[in-house]
Amino acid sequence: MSKFLDTQFSITGIKNFDIPLSYSKYDLVDFEYYTGDAKDPRNLSGLFAWFNIDDLNNLEFDVSGKVYKWYNSAPGHEVAQDLHNTENIIWKKPTYNKNNNSVTFSSNLAKYEYSDLYTTGSTNPGDTHFKGFSDVDRCWFLVYEFEDLRRGDYGQSVKPNISSIINTFYTGALSYGFIGVSGNNEIYSWNSSVPKSSQQFVINVNAAAENSPNILNSAFSSAKLIKNKNILSVIKNNTSNNLRVRNNGFEVLNTTSAQYFPSGATSLRLGLAGNTHSSNNDLYNYDAANISYYEILGFSKVPTDNDVLAIEKYLFEKHFTNGDGLYIAAKDSFTASSYNYSPINISGSEYFTRNIDSIFNKTYGCSAAFSTKAQRVDYGDGYAVNIITNINNLNSEFNLSYDGLTDKQAKSLIGFFQNTFEYTPKAITDSYENVNMELFFPYKNNAKIYFSDLQYNSVEANLNKVEIKCVSAYDSSLDYKGFLVTGENVTSLFQNNKRYFYNDVVYFNSNASSDRGYYWFTGVDNTFVTHTTNPTGANSLFTRSFYFKPDLNFDIPINPKFIKTEYDVSAPAFENYGINKTSLEFTFNYNNRSDKEAEAILKFLDSNAGFKIFEMRLPEPYNKLIDVYCPEWNHTYKFKNNHDISVKFIEFKGKTDSDIFFNTLLAL
Repeated sequence: MSKFLDTQFSITGIKNFDIPLSYSKYDLVDFEYYTGDAKDPRNLSGLFAWFNIDDLNNLEFDVSGKVYKWYNSAPGHEVAQDLHNTENIIWKKPTYNKNNNSVTFSSNLAKYEYSDLYTTGSTNPGDTHFKGFSDVDRCWFLVYEFEDLRRGDYGQSVKPNISSIINTFYTGALSYGFIGVSGNNEIYSWNSSVPKSSQQFVINVNAAAENSPNILNSAFSSAKLIKNKNILSVIKNNTSNNLRVRNNGFEVLNTTSAQYFPSGATSLRLGLAGNTHSSNNDLYNYDAANISYYEILGFSKVPTDNDVLAIEKYLFEKHFTNGDGLYIAAKDSFTASSYNYSPINISGSEYFTRNIDSIFNKTYGCSAAFSTKAQRVDYGDGYAVNIITNINNLNSEFNLSYDGLTDKQAKSLIGFFQNTFEYTPKAITDSYENVNMELFFPYKNNAKIYFSDLQYNSVEANLNKVEIKCVSAYDSSLDYKGFLVTGENVTSLFQNNKRYFYNDVVYFNSNASSDRGYYWFTGVDNTFVTHTTNPTGANSLFTRSFYFKPDLNFDIPINPKFIKTEYDVSAPAFENYGINKTSLEFTFNYNNRSDKEAEAILKFLDSNAGFKIFEMRLPEPYNKLIDVYCPEWNHTYKFKNNHDISVKFIEFKGKTDSDIFFNTLLAL
């Protein structure tokens, strides 16, 4: 990867991530999880457990859609070594999350409900069903996602609140093969070395340790990866009793103790940990709430160090697409002293980042351009219809401005830009991965952004300007919250008996589809609105017409349509075109508008999607109410509270209700 970057990029000086090595802010750093090759688990000996979702046939569902069996895909495994739960209780079983292709476990702390899967023939976890592996080495690799930070105030007292990640058993004994995760937060924090709002590991928690985890446990590091996924490696040598725990390639524990994952602890249970603990805290600390599993591997031997890295690399490439590659140093001079500084660990993510919004500030002059993909079909005599071919109707292009950059900052931004084109597809049918970044006011911050081109300008010595063009390609017109102009100010539902201000935007949810939609308040500031002045009231102070006044220097050209027949040897003959001879097409400018008005204008255009028909009153000398649609518009964020907007309008003849009312309310 590094060699490719250094030779193909238009910039040089990219550093490899290494330890120990010093970095400074804005350094471009190429990170690779493991420089060797990945190994398919089937090519390594000792594989006895393999739970994956490469094929949905690996899961069995009950009539309610819950997962009651997860098949073991390891070659030669026994039927009893599948994970299952056949209890006739719906909440006892996990769910399949189709959005991220994972098996998700949940719990309800108030009702003492939790879901789990296990390898035993009954609900009793005391039996071993990985036969033949009771007295041998064992190694587990898990890819999981801890989706929510556990709070520290559940139960009858403030405690760490631990969720089990992996739990193994052996005959006649409790769960001494247990690793859990705990939230470290403001309510309850028991490890000062772990950053707030992060997670940390605990192992073999019992009644004596749950209130105050022992020194060994508190030595565990935080655990959080990009997108919250983690690779957890648990390696136990049965002869020496050596236990190693690795998280995302960083070794968080290396100890010799027989009590941790002892001989025979080979049965697997996901969900309830089953450890001894105080009776009044049964489920508060020992459920698998908010944990999703992507893949689990079990080996009946301790692989070599290179094989451990190769297996982790296999899982990393499979589940963390584009995790390798270019990162930017986010802090002033520092030394990466351990692998915990790698950008995929939470500690390292504070030093290396792909979040360019955290280290670069956009400057005034950012702009946006919108145009519709609607196909206009003309029927003659001035009549037409707009055909929408897909739900992603609007082309949207943004120009992001970064001014006043030093040479090093400009180099870093250019390198980040170029690296996005090296991303690989997330799946066979997907495009390459989008960039996670914010746009600018008033556009949403979770759009899927793809860069298109970059313009570099050298202003003077060590002073540069970079402009990046990007597109948001997947914003549907079927969401009532709009395409790109979002936020509480423009997506709130209308409320009676509330005070409103000029240019406020509300969504009115009505039983009548023709009345449902966005409305703009045109009354006096701070007016108390009642049922008579609401959007459909007898004295409504709201409108769905385009009421914004353009700049005074506007043009409205008139180009009448007529039929001209001309012969070589005679004068031309003029004939009537039809009844719609003068359909107007014009552009109005709305310059130097405040944040409030600009947001209202842009939301109006955004909600009409480039093809919906609406009313507007032409200014003097016309002073006429006409029907129009807006196929394209442009917006520039000039200065603080100062915006320029240019809008193209096309008059529309012969509208119908279907042209006007397009129900976008999917759910509230």
